[in-house]
Amino acid sequence: MRVFRYILCPHDFFFYVSRELEEGVPSDVISNTALLYAFNTHAQVHRNASGNVPHYDEDVKKFTLYSTPAELLNENRVVIGGKLLKSEVSRELVRITYNSVQTVTQSVDVGKVCFPMMGKYLKYRPLVPFYGFLIGGRSSSLIRIGKKLVPARVYYEEVEEVKVREGRFKPSHPVNVNDLPPETRLVRGKIQMIPPTPIYTECVLEGKYVEGKCGGNRCTLALPDAEKYPEVGGL
Repeated sequence: MRVFRYILCPHDFFFYVSRELEEGVPSDVISNTALLYAFNTHAQVHRNASGNVPHYDEDVKKFTLYSTPAELLNENRVVIGGKLLKSEVSRELVRITYNSVQTVTQSVDVGKVCFPMMGKYLKYRPLVPFYGFLIGGRSSSLIRIGKKLVPARVYYEEVEEVKVREGRFKPSHPVNVNDLPPETRLVRGKIQMIPPTPIYTECVLEGKYVEGKCGGNRCTLALPDAEKYPEVGGL
């Protein structure tokens, strides 16, 4: 089983909505639903048009790489041109306004011609780093994330001395509990409601997991359900 720790840096203003108030509020976690499509670049799971119905249940069987959810990295490191560099990047959010478009008709509100519908997004600045883990191999150093296809550079570091163990453990990453095998038990954790599935942070699990070393530090990964992800190598 090959496991990689990755650091990704979006090269554009970026947000992944965790909740909707009067503004889009970004989360400090990226759902692995978006990351699975970003890292699995083969044509079978990417469509030019597919209507309004998602194909996730169909696509999940074809993924050859499994990504954990990614979390905001609180280190002064960025990825530029495939290289990991030391650089200070502000985590302060910026407010960006936009014309609110009706997604079906692709039009703005015409009832108030002089005052079109406006919305505001809070977004992360370019190069703010996130980190996560990839099981099954490594992907491209340039990916596109989410519906807006935000470009991001990725730096990979292979996890060494990988072993599969069983017992109680604290994952080194956020967890999508819908990806866990039925025998893995959630002991505790903090929930974040991130569409399409909730993500748990600072959690403790009981079941099978992967242990290894990365950058001189010990890391533990929750193993995803092999029946749900039959094409991921090593599960």
